[in-house]
Amino acid sequence: VCVTPICSQCQIGRHKGHATEPMSQEVLRRKSELQRLVNNAKKRRQDIEMSLSFLDEMEAKITETSVQQREKIIGLFEELERKIKERKDSIIQELEQRSFIKIEKLTQQRKKLERDLDCLDNSVSFS
Repeated sequence: VCVTPICSQCQIGRHKGHATEPMSQEVLRRKSELQRLVNNAKKRRQDIEMSLSFLDEMEAKITETSVQQREKIIGLFEELERKIKERKDSIIQELEQRSFIKIEKLTQQRKKLERDLDCLDNSVSFS
């Protein structure tokens, strides 16, 4: 079958003797093929649009999860910072209390030693 579409007039000339189909039949065949290609393209378009929609959903979920995880991390670190500050304050307060007690003991020892020194000085001055 000759694949070149021709009108009925051309059948008489150089295509004489070829197996031909009427132009209307060829038009219908090509129209049908074109419709099949258009339908395939429409289906492919729908598939691509669905894929793009899926990608949009995935991107939104990733973004949402990222924001949630970021907030969780920030919260955890803020809690850690709070606990560290509390512990630091507690240790400093304990240090200050211990230092105060030791200084008090030293002050008492100093006073006793000064009294003892006064007593010695008084005893020596009478002699």
